[in-house]
Amino acid sequence: MSSKNLKRWFSRLKGPLDAIYRPWGSIASKRLTEVFRSPIHVELLEIDLLNHDFRNITLDAQKIEFVVAIPDAKDPWLLRLDAPLVDLMIDRLLGAPQSGPMQGEPRPEPHQLTAIESRVVTYGLEELIHPCLDLWHPHLPIQVPRVNVRPSDRGMASESVGVTFQVHASSDTKFHGQWLIPESYIAANFGRLLVQDQEPATLSVTLARSMISKEELDQLEVGDIISTEQLANQAAEVSWNSQVLFRGTPGVYQGSKALRLTGFQEPNV
Repeated sequence: MSSKNLKRWFSRLKGPLDAIYRPWGSIASKRLTEVFRSPIHVELLEIDLLNHDFRNITLDAQKIEFVVAIPDAKDPWLLRLDAPLVDLMIDRLLGAPQSGPMQGEPRPEPHQLTAIESRVVTYGLEELIHPCLDLWHPHLPIQVPRVNVRPSDRGMASESVGVTFQVHASSDTKFHGQWLIPESYIAANFGRLLVQDQEPATLSVTLARSMISKEELDQLEVGDIISTEQLANQAAEVSWNSQVLFRGTPGVYQGSKALRLTGFQEPNV
């Protein structure tokens, strides 16, 4: 799947992605609450298609980025969090009070995490990440390995899908974050996303359409020819679940009927 195709298919993938991350929010909330021993609520705000070159943009000083090495992903994911949320994770995991908003002055410039801070916040972020992996890999017979989370060097650039989420750390404290999913991971799971775990995906091909009267239908006999208004060299339509996905030309491949795909069907949005 090329970047052009990700843009083309995003309108179809947005619904399945939303279906994945909605339950992820409640699962992540439960796991984070257990880790921090205080109420943490995560909710999904938005799923959008992003195309940013992270090497050429100036990031908010209050944002901290983490590279997340995900098993089976060719390139890493990027997790962007408000700096106060990172502080809160560190404070709570190191035994800070379990209730009330985070105190302290905002950092005037980007903060370079110390080695111990990085280890502590990585532990908390893994609890946020693993429920997501469990949802992406619902049929894996083995447990997903622990991920590798480290501060980003801000040298990433890729076509990505952005999942923006919001964390309520207490009744009056809100923090935001963004989960940038690389195109390679979307491509690897494209089929499962599109059919939403319905296996197998049954495709149907419509060669042509024609309208006839009921009287003509009653008079049809074996050997009659039904003419269509579609020319023989025009593309046929490939559908799944009543949605037209591709266009193609019918033919023969290795002795079997086949269809050569010639283009995508733009969704009606």
